[in-house]
Amino acid sequence: MKRILNSLTNFFKDKAKANFWLYTLPVQLVGWCIIPIMAYNGDWNYLWLSLITYFLFGCVGMAVGLHRYWGHACTEMPKWKERIMTTCSVFNGYGAIFPWVMIHTSGHHKNADKEGDPHSPLQGFWHAFLTWHREQKYFDQHIDRRVLVTYIRRGFVNDKYYQFLNDNHLAINYGTVLLAWLLFGWQVALYGIAFGIWATLMNTSTVTALSHYSWFGYKNFETKDNSVNNRVGAILTWGEMLHNNHHRYWNAQSNSHHWSEIDMSGWVIKYLLKKKS
Repeated sequence: MKRILNSLTNFFKDKAKANFWLYTLPVQLVGWCIIPIMAYNGDWNYLWLSLITYFLFGCVGMAVGLHRYWGHACTEMPKWKERIMTTCSVFNGYGAIFPWVMIHTSGHHKNADKEGDPHSPLQGFWHAFLTWHREQKYFDQHIDRRVLVTYIRRGFVNDKYYQFLNDNHLAINYGTVLLAWLLFGWQVALYGIAFGIWATLMNTSTVTALSHYSWFGYKNFETKDNSVNNRVGAILTWGEMLHNNHHRYWNAQSNSHHWSEIDMSGWVIKYLLKKKS
């Protein structure tokens, strides 16, 4: 246990800025060019591939995997499904999988819209949308041995395969794009893999930036933060913009509390991933 803790503690030192400049920012810059390139070339027949990769990376990987399953322990699932889901989560546009989960749960949810919240828009829209990723202090504040022990007990940070995904996320992301280019052409690499990564990052970034502005939506529940729901945004983000519902019932499998609140991630958990009783 001590060796694992020392290894993980050392990994999280001084990673934020390097990850931001080598991964998150390039994903944003390239991502904003993808749709214009697709339109210029008339490559709309690749749009289906873009939607598939966004579903795999953004819904299965990020919304269900890192967020609801690992972050909030909303359900149980067979190990083989957990493996597939966590593999998809590597293509998230943010970076290594371990810190996102731990910063989200021990930072954002415990301090939402207060001091200690890593990405509250109270510190500015661009901070919440993008630049908080480069702040090493959030790694240092919210990833300690107590938090690590919790995820060791759940078999996350001490799993050899998940450690490989976490430690090599840059090589996996760039390598997958390159391999897709070599095997299937630049359109598959750009419109498929790169778009899926960018769309997943945009999902997470817009939820954190917009879903804590009162003017952006409505509340079903009175919470101690500024979280709101947005029905249209929920469709585009696989249910993640039903954010007020989520902050009230953070470990629920579904964020929907009304038929008009569409939460596709909740459907994926209910019908595809969770263990059958």
